[in-house]
Amino acid sequence: MEQISAASRIEDPNESIRELKRIAADTLSTADGRARIVMTSNFNHTYLPDFVVEWPERSANKNRPVFLRASALASELEDDVNALKDREPIFLHLSSLLADYSAQDVAVAEDPVQNDSGAIDVDSSSLDSAAFSSHALVTSLQAISNFSTVDATATGRLFSSYVIRGGQGLLEADEAANAAVLVNDGFSGALDADASRTAAALETVQDILNAPTASQFTHLLEAAWVSSGASALEFPGGVSSLGDKITSELMRELMDIVPVDVSDFWKRLGNAVDLGTFSGLNLVGDQPKLQLLVPAALPKLAARACAIRVTHRIDQKIDPFLWQVEDGLLSLRGAGHQAWLMDKASTSPAGEGLSVTPPPTISRLSNRSVNADIQLVQVDAADSNNTVSVASNDSRSIASSKALSRIESSLEKSAVVSRAVALVGGTKPLKLSFETGSAAGNTNTRFDAAGLVWNAWSLLADSDEDTQASLRKNLFPSETEAIGPDQSKPKPEPKPGV
Repeated sequence: MEQISAASRIEDPNESIRELKRIAADTLSTADGRARIVMTSNFNHTYLPDFVVEWPERSANKNRPVFLRASALASELEDDVNALKDREPIFLHLSSLLADYSAQDVAVAEDPVQNDSGAIDVDSSSLDSAAFSSHALVTSLQAISNFSTVDATATGRLFSSYVIRGGQGLLEADEAANAAVLVNDGFSGALDADASRTAAALETVQDILNAPTASQFTHLLEAAWVSSGASALEFPGGVSSLGDKITSELMRELMDIVPVDVSDFWKRLGNAVDLGTFSGLNLVGDQPKLQLLVPAALPKLAARACAIRVTHRIDQKIDPFLWQVEDGLLSLRGAGHQAWLMDKASTSPAGEGLSVTPPPTISRLSNRSVNADIQLVQVDAADSNNTVSVASNDSRSIASSKALSRIESSLEKSAVVSRAVALVGGTKPLKLSFETGSAAGNTNTRFDAAGLVWNAWSLLADSDEDTQASLRKNLFPSETEAIGPDQSKPKPEPKPGV
């Protein structure tokens, strides 16, 4: 690296050391952005590290000491590895193992071989073996940088963080560059269910990482494989630890580690999630990864129930639509409301500042239904003296029916709707309670998530035309005219039936 050469030429030795350590610290931070690099006052010390790499989510005994080494002689580095083998250290040599050694260096080296360019190529197999068996990583700043070069993709950069956490053996610059390419290609291959490319990446992972860390990265490849729609049983890494859906434990790990710029991964991962994937998670705020994942998941995502609440966001002037996960429940928040998707009708969202939209009048509910093209088939309303129920006798919408208008005229002006039933997809009855702000089907009925939220939000909440348009855009991003696969527009009828 030119930076290393420049720092080495600084006349003031203390300034030279400070610059070398700064370059090393920056390289490590770039390789693993979630790591904390703790700099010490040492330099090139036999037993005291130059840095300690820490991770917030890992215990202190998982920290890795980092030793800078001015010498690049394989024999000396091997001695260092053996002396510190119980600490799983990282050794960063500041010059290449392939160099023009002096005659004295050549005499010290084991079985030196002169290559075509005249440089002395020291046999490093013994060093590699010693480092691998002791879980030490011997590498260079250039090798670490090669994971984050312009040519390296986000996946290659992601792999560098795993190398810092659990790399072992000797990893030189050309090997690192090649590994970044293979892992990136294998990740893309896993997204396409390409067994050959995925297997090549797995072999690279196992060659460079210790067993626990290799297992963690293998989970990422497994997740990419399953997100392609391929069966987990066909994953080329042997017996998969995953089912065909991503677990909440793995989703937490993916959210922590995979960067948002691996956008293809997040979009494809939507094929492999269900509501259980979000169990136990809390992902609030902007959550750009979730904004990529959920729209891709919606065509296959199903739920049994939905709750709609009024939310007051005093923390910001605007309230854009955002997908979030609160207490393990996936929700869509925006325009002063929030919709939670649930697999149990008995589940209810908890939190301060939540309230239910007041029950509507019959005419207001009718307008909501017509504006959203929802098939309303039953309405229960009451005033201070009477309770009435109007239902369709042929599954056609009653939203604009004369019978519904007559019923409203017969009730007091204070009359409001307590319950209603809509047909989702023309066949599935969705029961709405305006008192609880909830919507659910029969006991075993599951709705596609987008259609469920569209029906529940449109009928249980007051929304203007702009809000409805934004809601539709978020629920059916690939649709331009149709409302969605589980909420088709009603077929033209001469007159709505009652």
